[in-house]
Amino acid sequence: MNKDEILRRSRNENVDGDEREVLLTKSAENNGFKAIAILSGSLMALGCIGLASGDVTILGIQMPFDILMSLIWFIGMGVECYSKYQIRKKKKYLVYLFACFILCAGIVIKSLWRYFL
Repeated sequence: MNKDEILRRSRNENVDGDEREVLLTKSAENNGFKAIAILSGSLMALGCIGLASGDVTILGIQMPFDILMSLIWFIGMGVECYSKYQIRKKKKYLVYLFACFILCAGIVIKSLWRYFL
């Protein structure tokens, strides 16, 4: 191989950045998700024990604060489970994703049921 071919291959392999850049980006994204999960989980817990309350209106539908935070938290957990399944290919993450989906559907149905009654 000559020098030009080696450089071309190296550039093609590192289109998305070198290994260090990719690792730092993934770490930053993971830390960001953890921070949002902790924040929404804390707000959900505060709403469930009665320290935070009120209704939030989204698209004309009023939703209690704790229900909204629960929905956000379960959607986030579902996205995390799906991502982990894509990477690790373990079926337990599909089970967790399905559980998150069922809980999110239950939250939405409960909110809509309350809205229409």
